[in-house]
Amino acid sequence: ACQSCTAYRQGITAGGQPIQCTGLYINTNLPVNNPSTTCSYANIITAQKLARLRQINSNWVISEGFPPTVEHLDSCHANGACVDIVFNPRIPADPAQVTQQHFQQLADLCTAARQAGLSITNEYYNLKNVWPSFHSCPPPSRFSSTTSGNFHLE
Repeated sequence: ACQSCTAYRQGITAGGQPIQCTGLYINTNLPVNNPSTTCSYANIITAQKLARLRQINSNWVISEGFPPTVEHLDSCHANGACVDIVFNPRIPADPAQVTQQHFQQLADLCTAARQAGLSITNEYYNLKNVWPSFHSCPPPSRFSSTTSGNFHLE
């Protein structure tokens, strides 16, 4: 996976751990992602859960798979045990443009991810001030390594 994804840069860490480029990794997102911008591999267990998610809800793409292209706080990015996904088509970055339909689509994606056996961290931090309190997804959080709105799945 580390040799197949041209977006991967040597020397990246996750949770302080160097990237572990040994093991069985599966490309979970072909042909959607461009390997020069996003790596879409995951370890076998995560890949199986993502395959189940794809069967339940296909309105997403991996925005950060394995190997990671930027530093991460969570060490699961170092071995392909987690990925970041975004709703496809993307949710507007401007909270004023986000509609109830967008929130419903995100809720449906959260429900599907749980059904597929994945845990969710909501990193749609740009929506924090407009996030509905009754929403089925966890409330948005922002971390120092968060680069844009996404769901972190593991």
